[in-house]
Amino acid sequence: MIPCLTSLNSDFLLRCLTGFCKYFRNVYLQTLSYFIGPVPFFTYKVGMPIFIGRPDWQGASRGYSESTGAKVGDAVPTKGFSDPGFGGDDGEEESPTLCSGKVVQGVSLDALANAIQSIESRGSGGYSAVGTYGCDGSGLCGRGLGKYQFMNYNEYAATRITARSGGQAFLDRVRKGDRPSANDLARFFPPEDQDAAFQGSLADKLKTTAKQIDPKTGKPFVGNRLIERVAQKHFAGDYSAIDGGGSDDLGTSTYGYGVKARSNYGQSSKAKCQELGVGNKSLTAGSLNARIANAATSAFGMDTSAGPKGGREACAWSVNRVLSKAGIQPVGANPDYVPSVAADLKAGRGVRVSPSQAKAGDIILAKGYEHIGICVNDGCSQVLSNSSSRASFRWKSDRTFGGYYNNSAYIREAPTEEIYRVVK
Repeated sequence: MIPCLTSLNSDFLLRCLTGFCKYFRNVYLQTLSYFIGPVPFFTYKVGMPIFIGRPDWQGASRGYSESTGAKVGDAVPTKGFSDPGFGGDDGEEESPTLCSGKVVQGVSLDALANAIQSIESRGSGGYSAVGTYGCDGSGLCGRGLGKYQFMNYNEYAATRITARSGGQAFLDRVRKGDRPSANDLARFFPPEDQDAAFQGSLADKLKTTAKQIDPKTGKPFVGNRLIERVAQKHFAGDYSAIDGGGSDDLGTSTYGYGVKARSNYGQSSKAKCQELGVGNKSLTAGSLNARIANAATSAFGMDTSAGPKGGREACAWSVNRVLSKAGIQPVGANPDYVPSVAADLKAGRGVRVSPSQAKAGDIILAKGYEHIGICVNDGCSQVLSNSSSRASFRWKSDRTFGGYYNNSAYIREAPTEEIYRVVK
């Protein structure tokens, strides 16, 4: 008997039946592999017994994975932690994806990822989303993790997760049924790893598909047909029928999904993603701002564990490392202390600009001078800075740092964010 059907609670029953129907999705899609869309669907053949696994609401969390109490499909907000005091940082608010700028087989990975994500965005829950627990026909068990709902045993996700300290233990717990918390995902499968894994998956599909023959033309897949087929593979699996007519429980067919992704790619997806440090026409090649912007984007992911407190308070330290990469002398009598950097900028190393005047390469100080980062686009709507929880220059945020410092005890010292342009 299906576990959740033992309850007469109407809410549980509805959730159970809804989830049960979705597990049949790939029967009609004729796929032999996992699906990494917003909800993890599994592959079954006709007549194969289906093991749904322990329902989420009956499972107890253990160890570092904490029960959120959220209903199936609920998004869990991500919020990081930092030590109090000047120079503390983190926050890890979700923010628009930073672009890779990579092109494979003539297809922009950024644009294709956006084209597919625009279809999958319904109810995905973002980077902190956690799917229901279940097992597929081959005995692989687990959950969909993050924005793209990679199953924990997916090679693209597992490779990145196990590269982090404690990652294998984390995967083992998820495989056994534990529901990860938002902080678990931030630690073991952060947004930048999710984006990279997704684009890695798309890149491999593009390379493989470009070598296959399109039955419509009798030639290898290229152009729009290549985009359509890769989207079909994402939707229904690498071995799904080309232009298949079978549909999921929402009525979307394999063929229709490919057409929609291709249309999104051609119409608007390219405009949604801007490669950081590139395309800012207001920057003069070789200018200080251009050098800083390029140094910042190339330093994305830089290890900051050599900075203050093992990288936990390395925001000013990392900004000065970026300036050094740009050939600029450190800012601040104490280059590791945000207020000191602010004082030096005010004393002549920089000039203050408004958000409307901001350019890529400008320096931005958080409220209370508790954090500092570098603008990576005109208008400073995208900022890169140090992540204390990861000891890495990889926190992607807006210019308010996700509002993380709005309630600072030192708000009287800097009641709003301040942007400065380095002039010497």
